[in-house]
Amino acid sequence: MGIFRSLSSKSALALLIGYVFLFSFRLAHVNEKEISWDNLGYYLYLSSTFVHDDPLLADISWLKELNEKKQLAGTLYMVSSNDQGEPMYFFLMGMSVFYAPSFFIAHSLAPSLGYEANGFSWPYQYALVLGGLLYTLIGLIFLRKILLRFFSENVTSIVLLLLVFGTNSVHHLTLDNLGTVNVIFMLNTLIIWHTINWHREYSKKYLFYITVFLSLLALVKPSEVASAFIPLL
Repeated sequence: MGIFRSLSSKSALALLIGYVFLFSFRLAHVNEKEISWDNLGYYLYLSSTFVHDDPLLADISWLKELNEKKQLAGTLYMVSSNDQGEPMYFFLMGMSVFYAPSFFIAHSLAPSLGYEANGFSWPYQYALVLGGLLYTLIGLIFLRKILLRFFSENVTSIVLLLLVFGTNSVHHLTLDNLGTVNVIFMLNTLIIWHTINWHREYSKKYLFYITVFLSLLALVKPSEVASAFIPLL
């Protein structure tokens, strides 16, 4: 995207410094329970469908056994039930969409690396973390682009550094980068950027992109559909 074409750009350097910190800190803290609690609920669509060949979650015996063995959550609250008492997903599938590229890479590489292709071995943990770091980078890149549209290099640099080192983003973009906040941050920067371009050019392609990003946002967390007010207003 040309962001690092010249490090004489103060804002590009600030972004690089912030991201190197986030990247290094996150990779130094990968653990075997990355896919746990809420993240386990978001991930169930992938493990149930592509590991256990059970896309409708008809049989959760494997999940109970896994949780008893690894203690991934206090209870299986991420599995609800329908009127007939049959298991069903509690969370929407939005995060699984964003986990999917990392999952499939890990799923194809796990056997050759000497790990089980069970959806929860180390390759899956690292692949999901790296995927989350990619979404972090995309969000930061588009945040920089948005800021530069309205502010100077100096102001943009300060804002980027304050965001990374002075807010709770340091948690959500590192230790909790598999959670919804990281992806919501990225999607909102994409919505804002394409809204700006829509008002500049009135090209239908920007409306298409905005619609796609809003739809994904609603799948990740329905309450975030309020971001539709950004292009509307």
